[in-house]
Amino acid sequence: DAWVWEHQALVRARPVAGDVRIGAAFNEIRRNHPLPAARPHGTEDRNRRHAHAHRGQCR
Repeated sequence: DAWVWEHQALVRARPVAGDVRIGAAFNEIRRNHPLPAARPHGTEDRNRRHAHAHRGQCR
């Protein structure tokens, strides 16, 4: 189930400080990363339920 959290971290990641070029390079890598396309078929609903159920534990 680590895939759920890794996917969320990648989707929500944003550069907030530092060199603008490094931030732009990071965003390019993030946009082109195969992780969203590599998810197992039929797991989207399960992942959504899993994330929702555990959201409170991360705060």
